[in-house]
Amino acid sequence: MAKNYEDLLAAVRRHLGYTWADVELDEKLTDYVQEGVRFLERIAGGNVLEFEPGSDERRLLKEYCFYANAMELDLFTPRYLHDLNSFQLDQEVKAYAAEKETNDAESTS
Repeated sequence: MAKNYEDLLAAVRRHLGYTWADVELDEKLTDYVQEGVRFLERIAGGNVLEFEPGSDERRLLKEYCFYANAMELDLFTPRYLHDLNSFQLDQEVKAYAAEKETNDAESTS
């Protein structure tokens, strides 16, 4: 799970255009960030997500929070279905490569 929610919260605030300090807003957005991280981790099938700037998971998280903040979360999945499917497939490829690398390392030992 992403450890640095403050960094993700700042990215979401910028994405949504919130430039002023608001404790209640930050609490709400932090909840959306945590929910979005769990949603994407479920799709990732156990892979560790880093949410680095420019990564697919970070972009999808910001969009998830946009829809959650607009109270339109039910529209997120249908509108981003292609992106979510591509993300899931990419995660499966990464998991397969990591497993193959581990198996190859064990067999050469």
